[in-house]
Amino acid sequence: KRQELTLPEALSAWSETWSKAPPESWSSADDELVMDSQEAIEERLKQLSNTIFSNREWRDWWEGQAAADRALIAASEALAEQPEAEREGEPLSAERLAGLETLIGIAEARVENQDRYFEALQAERDALEDRLYSMLEASDAAAAPELEVLEDPTPYQQRAQHLAELQRQIDSQSVKRTTAEGRKQYIERQVESQEILLDALARDEALTARELDLSSAQAALPWDGLSASWQQHSLDAAQRGEALGDERAFFQERQRSYQVELGLIDSEISFRQGRIDELTEQLEVDGSSETLVRAIRDTAAAWARDRGLRLLIVLGLIWIALRFVLSFLQRLAARLIAYSAGRDEAAQKRGATLSEIASGMLKIAAYLIAGLIALEEIGVDTAPLLGSVAILGLAISFGSQNLVRDVVSGFFILLENQYAVGDFVVVGGVAGRVEKITVRTTSVREPATGELHTIPNGSVQQVTNRSRDWSQARCDIGVSYDSDIRHVRAVIAQVGHEMYTDPKWREVLNEPPYMKAVTALGDSCVVIRVLAKTQPGKHIITNFELNERLLRAFNESGIEIPYPQLVVRWPEEA
Repeated sequence: KRQELTLPEALSAWSETWSKAPPESWSSADDELVMDSQEAIEERLKQLSNTIFSNREWRDWWEGQAAADRALIAASEALAEQPEAEREGEPLSAERLAGLETLIGIAEARVENQDRYFEALQAERDALEDRLYSMLEASDAAAAPELEVLEDPTPYQQRAQHLAELQRQIDSQSVKRTTAEGRKQYIERQVESQEILLDALARDEALTARELDLSSAQAALPWDGLSASWQQHSLDAAQRGEALGDERAFFQERQRSYQVELGLIDSEISFRQGRIDELTEQLEVDGSSETLVRAIRDTAAAWARDRGLRLLIVLGLIWIALRFVLSFLQRLAARLIAYSAGRDEAAQKRGATLSEIASGMLKIAAYLIAGLIALEEIGVDTAPLLGSVAILGLAISFGSQNLVRDVVSGFFILLENQYAVGDFVVVGGVAGRVEKITVRTTSVREPATGELHTIPNGSVQQVTNRSRDWSQARCDIGVSYDSDIRHVRAVIAQVGHEMYTDPKWREVLNEPPYMKAVTALGDSCVVIRVLAKTQPGKHIITNFELNERLLRAFNESGIEIPYPQLVVRWPEEA
């Protein structure tokens, strides 16, 4: 505790504290305004960090100085209270004690003034950080891509380039205006921080003058243990006063420079805004619909004069080649189908369908090629378009896998002739007659209900064709157990011969209907099976006709067709 120090110990501590003053660290090493250089701003921030650190050291030093002054006064007063016989030395004189009391007040005022220094330095650092951030934003905004210069632009492209150049100039002026506004904001904040700093320097200079007067007066007192320190204190105060005067003059000059720079920046901001307004007005005029129509008209005229005839010739050649290839493809498909399946109606339909599919694909390819050639002649860059089409095709292939599967399956169904329109088939779990076949779906109508089922070709796993090459009509007829089977067979043969020789059914039947066998011995009848081979798909109408003829023949020949009977027996009474 300092109150417990002896006077010699307090004198030694006071002198040691005074001799450990931190080095000065002021910010006036460079008198240039820091505004537009990122490197200069970063260097200035480093200087401010050092200055703030030095400010903290000076604040602590002045607090320590005041504490050392109080400890010295306390030690002197404690020595004065002791009896003269027990004293080890003499207490300080009243003039020394008064000087120390004055020095304590100066030290406390210094501590308070160091807080004002810190406030000014912190404000300048915040302004520099904001300035650096705005410079980085302006640098990003200014990094716009350069405009592409075309060698031989059309009137439409010339207009587009002119409008793009106007917009680029507007953006450039906007960036410069924003930069100037950032500089203005930075300088205004610097002016505020400089006002605080100048006030702190004025206070510090006044306190230093008081120190100089005090130390000079103390150094003139009779020589004692404090005289040498007060002399050194007087020299330090004189040097500090000169440095503070130079520092305050520097910041006053900088403040005047800031005021001049603010006036120049206001003029620059006004000029930039004027240019932006002029360019914006010109952009609105040059970008009007009238200039667009005129540019399109001039471009169309120049294109028709230079490239139109060539494009028409190219498109005409593509059309002629497409017609020739389509005609050749149709003839080739017809010959291949006729060679492999004959010239029946189904083969002709299948050949027409395959030819239509191939023709459609060829037309699409030809239209795409013609469109790309036309775009190239117009002046459109088709490379990005082809890339977009490739990406779109990839996306469609992933999203339309079922569609692709249906189309591929339908193509092979038609190519392999698995079934044709009019065939009676079992496909996709549905039995019925085929009404329509496309590359994607098959339409089947149920004969019993008339319902039309549309089945995706990709879901067809198995096909049962009941109309391919020939069909077979089957009639199961029951006769009584009393009937003569040989007589029944003769009657059936007679009916089959008559039906086969009938001109109406001669083209339907491939052979006369005949009795196949006895297929079952039922509870009330003997089941006879009659078969008839017919043309494809004609078995159902043959069934109807054959049933009717057999019924009439059996009735005329006395052959009984029984019906189920129930015999009830009553038990005899006991």
